[in-house]
Amino acid sequence: MNPLLHAGAMALAIAAGAAVAHGDEPHGDAPHPPAAATATGPRFEASTPLFELVGRLEDGALTLWLNRFASGEPVAAAALELQLDALQTVARYRAARGDYRVEDAAFVAALARPGPHPLVLTVTAGDEADLLDATLDMPAAPVAGETPDAGPGLRRLAGPALLVLAAAAGLGIVWRRRRRRFPETTA
Repeated sequence: MNPLLHAGAMALAIAAGAAVAHGDEPHGDAPHPPAAATATGPRFEASTPLFELVGRLEDGALTLWLNRFASGEPVAAAALELQLDALQTVARYRAARGDYRVEDAAFVAALARPGPHPLVLTVTAGDEADLLDATLDMPAAPVAGETPDAGPGLRRLAGPALLVLAAAAGLGIVWRRRRRRFPETTA
């Protein structure tokens, strides 16, 4: 077989290997499922045998969801007190949303500082009362001028791109050797 054709076939095989489908996402005309809605703010969780609580810091306030641990049933209108170091505040129940909200500016500002923030939460619902411990980890703000990570998309393309470049270099070497061996003759 002609070395140039052999090198070309090898380059095509390498390029075809890089074009395989990945993952289980749909390809073609099928509609894609909608992206799941995700919360963007820092979160924390805490639970005891009686209660489970999730908190999220966003939009200048701390939003809390309180449920019974055993059943997952929301706990409405409980007394919910929070302590962060020397700061203390009370969460206000919002019946329309079924959550609790802390809008105390000093408390929220302390939580918004980068680093871990250990919280002690006191829950009183009817005859039941419990203490929950949680830690909100607030990430540091990105440094100005710092470039974000390229992400897995570009890293996934790096391997096939290197293979294609290597195949092209191999084709160039074979072509140059062939030209030296069989120089063109002009009549």
